[in-house]
Amino acid sequence: MNLVVKKWIQPYLLIEYLKDFYKVTDLTFDGATKAAFKSKMFGAVEDGKIGLYMKNVNKFYILDDVSGTNLKELIKEKLNLSDADLEISTDNENALALVDMGKSEASFIIK
Repeated sequence: MNLVVKKWIQPYLLIEYLKDFYKVTDLTFDGATKAAFKSKMFGAVEDGKIGLYMKNVNKFYILDDVSGTNLKELIKEKLNLSDADLEISTDNENALALVDMGKSEASFIIK
């Protein structure tokens, strides 16, 4: 299950909120390293972590939950989002493509 954020958000504000509840690792990529870092993020998701990809940031993030927080409720509260601002996607690649196409602001990749 992937959580796709459709409403505009401030990416770095989101990261600051997440740092209170998750250990955040960022993987800054360029054209040559994007595929490798995407694969690394997907591997971390398979190991139980959460992946995050946001529009216009050129980073994949790996979130390691250190607080047992409900991610969906956290981002709804901190970013003032409603259920209508979020979409569930079962396809990892599609969740990332929505960000690249500008149809969403961020995608959380969750196993």
